[in-house]
Amino acid sequence: MELMELNQEVETIAYMMKRLLCADVTVVDKHLNSLVNTFEYEKKPIDVQVNSVVGSVIVTGEVRVVEDKREFEECIRCPQFEECEIKSIVGVPIKSFSECIGVIAILTKRETKESGKEFLNNAVCFLEKAAQMLGTKISNQDYKKRLEKQPALINELLNYMKEAVAYVDEQKRLLFFNRRFQDVFGKGAPEIGKNIEAVFDEASHKKRQGEQGYSVGAVFQKPTNGSVKLTFVQNMKEVEGQENYLYVFEDVCVEMIQKRQSKMYDLKQWIEEEFGIAPCMREAKQIALRAIDNELSILIEGKQKRRNDELAKRYLFRYAADGKGMLEIECGEDETIVKQELFGGILRSCSGVEMAKGRAICLYSIDQLPLYLQNRLAEYLTKNQMQGRVGSSIRVIATAKQNVKELMDRKLFSDKLFYYITRNWIRILEAEEPQDIRCYIEQYIAGYANIYNKTGIKVKEEALSYLETCRWEDGIYSLKRFAELLVIEQNGAIITLDNVKRVQFKYGYKGLGGTDDEQEERVRELLLYSGKTKKEIAKELGIGRATLYRWLEKYNL
Repeated sequence: MELMELNQEVETIAYMMKRLLCADVTVVDKHLNSLVNTFEYEKKPIDVQVNSVVGSVIVTGEVRVVEDKREFEECIRCPQFEECEIKSIVGVPIKSFSECIGVIAILTKRETKESGKEFLNNAVCFLEKAAQMLGTKISNQDYKKRLEKQPALINELLNYMKEAVAYVDEQKRLLFFNRRFQDVFGKGAPEIGKNIEAVFDEASHKKRQGEQGYSVGAVFQKPTNGSVKLTFVQNMKEVEGQENYLYVFEDVCVEMIQKRQSKMYDLKQWIEEEFGIAPCMREAKQIALRAIDNELSILIEGKQKRRNDELAKRYLFRYAADGKGMLEIECGEDETIVKQELFGGILRSCSGVEMAKGRAICLYSIDQLPLYLQNRLAEYLTKNQMQGRVGSSIRVIATAKQNVKELMDRKLFSDKLFYYITRNWIRILEAEEPQDIRCYIEQYIAGYANIYNKTGIKVKEEALSYLETCRWEDGIYSLKRFAELLVIEQNGAIITLDNVKRVQFKYGYKGLGGTDDEQEERVRELLLYSGKTKKEIAKELGIGRATLYRWLEKYNL
């Protein structure tokens, strides 16, 4: 396509730039034919010569800036040098692909203030944008014409590609697919007019993938051996003028899959051991295991920040081990720092979200992120997801102590961000019920008994019942540490109530709480297990020895 075919648009752009810059504009094609020239000559128009400034731009394909034509040798040699009323010239090439198809230039007269260096530098920026716009228009038109003229040839070339390729309309109905796509998705019976997601549903490598949508990164099992991965989805609207999409798939290396599966097994094993069989963790455990098998975002929600962050790091490290890379941001830090970390600025030239493309970003304490930063982050993530460019997907792994759903309902958390990060929503409940505490105690004692080579240790029922009623201020971390201490201090095969209380007193753990006979129980335990004298016991209780003796008589101790 020639530049001359856009004559009307070129003229509109030229006169618009003349009004904006208060300077004249000329546009010529690659044959030096003048398409528009807003320069008002007092004498007679000057022809564009091959050896002129504009002509040299055509030849070299590079920007030329001449502040004063008297310093430009080619201008001095020009036979029309004396008659020429132009003082300064800025010429910028108009390119279609890599070919120079014309020049757009700014011209200023001899006596004008618009000829200084600053003005000319600004003019270069304006001209480059206009040239890019015209060049893109020509490139798109050329590409469209080639597609219209040679569809059979293009389709045949696509058939020889090693990648599976499919082309769909705005309703995702197949318009074209190559032989490789047919080979990979033959089980889904692809045919022209069939919805591509219906084809995927039958060939999906993951059971729930269809429910969660098919975006860049989705993996599909091949009929024979191995898998393919959706690596590219391109909206062709700029080229075609309508919402058509190009899908490209690449083979996934079998060795990488096996290597990845071995790493995944480690995380699965850790989740099995950490979550255990406690009823309160049943649902969270199922979701945590499912999150390993997809690359969707994760929200880990629970009252213990330490536990939330530990699980998030496990996912992040597993993701980084697959070569994806990782980025961590603590949202509870100073607001200015968090903003810089996420979106860049003085402290950080490259934004965190930009660095996270094709990788995972871990946002600890996302419930503490200010609302305006939540909205900005949600807008970026949503826009990036819609573009669907290969290698640009972002997996968010977030943690929160508060109930994020409740925050969203109260308009204190972005709904768009909530729906983006809760594709895998792991809600960790506290071990508050007696059966949960019992499960964890038995699990941790068995684990530490194996570590300390004291296998076979059992806990008596009365000791378990007692432990179910104790206060565990740090949740399962208190339970875990206490279980380890029990194993360390245990000499026999059976842990009795007496053993439990001795360890409590030795390491300062609290016993029963909130009962009517707490005072009696406290005195009794100090006498039996602390190993202290009555004087020391009275001092610890904050009473005199006389009062202690009265209590001993009162409680028949």
